[in-house]
Amino acid sequence: MQPSACLLVSLASTIFAQSCHVGQKYCGDWLMEVHNYSEATLWDAVELNPSVPAPLRDRIQDGLFQCDTTRGEVKYVEYCWNHCQEIGRDGWSDSCRPPDKK
Repeated sequence: MQPSACLLVSLASTIFAQSCHVGQKYCGDWLMEVHNYSEATLWDAVELNPSVPAPLRDRIQDGLFQCDTTRGEVKYVEYCWNHCQEIGRDGWSDSCRPPDKK
């Protein structure tokens, strides 16, 4: 296979792997584990939305992201201070876990 063909196959598999449902919200760890998003891709989304408090550097998995386009681009929505709660079903958005009751 020629180098250009290898690159094309690589890009196509990356785009396919990073599919999400437009409008649906996902926890960062779900995007990384199930949809094969890289941590760098999620941090790029965080940096594009500076008005929302950023996750702690080692807690990107507790970021909540919304699928923004049919190409699989995501927008950072919020940081879940009490962990991100995965629903794990198509058509249902993930959400931030409510604060613990005292």
